[in-house]
Amino acid sequence: MAKKYNKRVCHILASVLSTTAIPVYALDALNDESLGEVAGQDGIQLMSVASQVTAERAYWQEDGRELQLRSLSITPKSVSDFTLATIGVDIGSSTATASGTPAVSINVVVPPITLSFGQLCVTAANAANCGVNGASNPKTMGELALLTNQNSTISFFNTNGFFDSTSSNARIRVNINDAELYLAQTFNGRRSLAILDNLIINSRFDGKFAIDATEGIRAQGTLSLIRSGLNNGFQFDISHNEGIPTGFTNVGSKGMLRVGISGTINNFDFRMRPDNSLMGSGSGIKISTSGILSSGNFALELSEAGNGTGADGIRFSQWVDFSNGAAISPSSPYISLGDMYLNLLGSGVTVPALTSPVSSLAFSPWTTVDNALFVAVRDLNFQAYAKVISFFDVDTNVAHAQNWAFISTLHDLDANLVMMGGGHPSLAAAQQRGIGFDMQLTTKGRNASGTEGTHILVADPAVGTYLGWRNVNLAAEIRQGQLYVADTVNDGVNGIRISAESLKLSASGQFAVGQLPDGGSITSMPTTGHGFGLAIDIESGSGTHLTFSPPTSGNYLGFSGSLRFGDTPLDGDTVNSNSITLSEPSSTGGNSPRFQYGDITGRIDIVNGKIDTVSDALNDSITFEYTLDISPDAGIYTANDVQVITGGASPQTYRFGQLVIPSGQLYTKLTLKPQ
Repeated sequence: MAKKYNKRVCHILASVLSTTAIPVYALDALNDESLGEVAGQDGIQLMSVASQVTAERAYWQEDGRELQLRSLSITPKSVSDFTLATIGVDIGSSTATASGTPAVSINVVVPPITLSFGQLCVTAANAANCGVNGASNPKTMGELALLTNQNSTISFFNTNGFFDSTSSNARIRVNINDAELYLAQTFNGRRSLAILDNLIINSRFDGKFAIDATEGIRAQGTLSLIRSGLNNGFQFDISHNEGIPTGFTNVGSKGMLRVGISGTINNFDFRMRPDNSLMGSGSGIKISTSGILSSGNFALELSEAGNGTGADGIRFSQWVDFSNGAAISPSSPYISLGDMYLNLLGSGVTVPALTSPVSSLAFSPWTTVDNALFVAVRDLNFQAYAKVISFFDVDTNVAHAQNWAFISTLHDLDANLVMMGGGHPSLAAAQQRGIGFDMQLTTKGRNASGTEGTHILVADPAVGTYLGWRNVNLAAEIRQGQLYVADTVNDGVNGIRISAESLKLSASGQFAVGQLPDGGSITSMPTTGHGFGLAIDIESGSGTHLTFSPPTSGNYLGFSGSLRFGDTPLDGDTVNSNSITLSEPSSTGGNSPRFQYGDITGRIDIVNGKIDTVSDALNDSITFEYTLDISPDAGIYTANDVQVITGGASPQTYRFGQLVIPSGQLYTKLTLKPQ
């Protein structure tokens, strides 16, 4: 119940919430700038004032299900000023003359606030609560909270109303600085926080908005993520804070990774429309996004999160299109995030299976086991790479450009993801926690012409040569997975963990050295002339997990995990697929001679993993350090089939024997340092 200081609180609050729900396209510091662009009216100013606003729930209802945000609370951080928002509205013309175009502008200033939700879950329509799982714990994905520590500003301007498809005069600016976004989860009485800390959005969108019966809500134009000093236009730290009984705080937290993006995306195209074509019943939302990265200023930064001073990172800049990136004047890259579908599903709904591009892993359709949020991606294409990689100092932004490039492209990525609150219902009650999920993912190795493909390469951009794994067909599946905030009391390690009862991964491609496409003499990636074929098949069962952790001291990204290669094939497979296969590039009768390290069983744990970057003019490097703990459970790690398989129409198998490791530890430290 709101404590009202004027009669317009609820009405104005609804206006604030609906305004801030606009997708974030742009943000600059404002002094009522957009209001000054409308002539002929003085405008009006509205203020929302309350010591606290609460609501039982906010929800999205679709096809008999609801995505509920329960126990909503909005509280100003100031103990003396209870202003929740100041909204300026001006309607007039774009100029003071009679010939001016009708125009509207809105400027919203939100002082520091705490916006929190006690639970996030998917339920039946009009459900009174989230329900409980097998351990009588709430079926919630967690608590959510957004804390802002400075004024946040959103401004909007357009001519001829809010949606004018005839001109490109629309503009949205968004400025959020020093915000904190929290996910809190509790397990066995231990409450811990995953945080997007030091959240910054400083962006601007210029273009046009339209509402169309076919395209839905559409925004077309230029999206700018504006860098300011050491801060990117969009930036956040992924942090962890363990053992916080109540509330939301970053005091005592430790950062794991900083992500920053800045620069311009031209021809930005965002579409959101109703669409039920994927599920074929009920309703749903389809979102499509694409654009062209500006090679002149677009940059991606991955760095240590800055626990004190001394953090370093890697910057990827001068992005080019893969089809002609080795040219003297390469094109700026077009990227498409494909089509993303959102649906709310009840229990017992069949999710359409993906088509696997590899013969060693076939997908079967899923049937949901509880109320769930279904997210599907179709036809994502990322055919771009950064020609310049730089190591940089986070504190000073001093950067050292390198003479190599890392290329990771994706062609025709499809994915299915089903998420449930309170953990995965198929697990034992005592194991259920966090966000339960099932997932499938595929990418195709290349299109028919070879101008697009999935590749993992290291390149010399100065001469246009590469070394790596090209034309990679990939299929992956996780069943009975969980995503949760780990803690030292329950898990022995803190951080963010992904666990699975069944992990399958199958990938095949060609290991090669060659020339990158330049759009002239070389227009595509070939399928011949490689060193050898490389195929990897993994099936890992109960106990599989991967954890990313904050450092115990200093700055680095910690990681650990476990792979469980079982004797019994997973999920109805007829054979154990754990193998690594190298094949000859020549082929007779449809099969190449190949060497296989196969039928792998046993357990391997990854412990004390670290990824550490150093930015120093004489010592730029990135180091991967970890220990492989082989057979830590007194079992035996075995490669049951070390063998050669001949080529031709009727291949023969010649088995060398098996490799057995009863137990042991392998310490590995790999440092990549340019020479």
